Amino acid sequence: MNFEESDNTLRCCFSGDLGAEVCMLLDKDLSDHVSGFLKGRDQYEIVFDLTGVRYMSSAFLRLCLFNCKIAGNKNFRIENSSNDLKKIFQIAGFTEMMNIQ
Repeated sequence: MNFEESDNTLRCCFSGDLGAEVCMLLDKDLSDHVSGFLKGRDQYEIVFDLTGVRYMSSAFLRLCLFNCKIAGNKNFRIENSSNDLKKIFQIAGFTEMMNIQ
């Protein structure tokens, strides 16, 4: 996972397989980056870039939901998800709650 900051946008770039064990390892670093980025900002956007993600578990869905709640629906976006991942988001009902492109 890599982080890219520009203006008021924090882009969290993921790749590979996002299984439960990987998500447990990512959780603290992700949380620290997001909370640090949001401090003192009135305007912001959190983007999860899924370029190269082949698989995601329910643990990653939990990370998405948690960060969407922190940022707010209008300030959270998921980009570059494959059609297979979009189907998972749709089945989980996330396409109703968040912006998934």
